[in-house]
Amino acid sequence: MKGKARKLFYKAIVCGKEMIRIGDCAVFLSAGHPNLPYIGCIQSMWESWGNNMVVRVKWFYHPEETSPGKQFHQGQVSLQPGCSPPGWAPQS
Repeated sequence: MKGKARKLFYKAIVCGKEMIRIGDCAVFLSAGHPNLPYIGCIQSMWESWGNNMVVRVKWFYHPEETSPGKQFHQGQVSLQPGCSPPGWAPQS
């Protein structure tokens, strides 16, 4: 690829033995909260001009990250749609 503005988009990538596709949900580990990983739906994937892989993700929040917070009747698998996890700076 030549030029800073060029991007090479992918519909799927292979990571080890797994294939990750647009539309798949993935778990993203957090160094700050190792017991509370982030979960998101992959919207797009591309290789930037510096050969860096970039992923655009639709994030899901854990109930305790929302207002009014986690309610007693919500289980551990309850997720809320969101834009990005607190303290996370997406690349674009």
